Amino acid sequence: MQSRWDGSRAAVDEALSYNRRLWNDLVEAAGDPRPTLPCEVRQSLASLGLYVAHHTDSIAADPRPERSAR
Repeated sequence: MQSRWDGSRAAVDEALSYNRRLWNDLVEAAGDPRPTLPCEVRQSLASLGLYVAHHTDSIAADPRPERSAR
């Protein structure tokens, strides 16, 4: 993302929104009551999803190119 940063708040918001939707879908799938993945994988997906959500919100609050490289 950093290499294609054009400074447009709308473009950043669109990318962050897509990222949120993608990770929300993954976390929801991991929490499905009919587990098709091992418990450890589901837990890892949920944990990673929470991290990504936090980081995405952090970038949305203060969008700068150097913050997207973490």
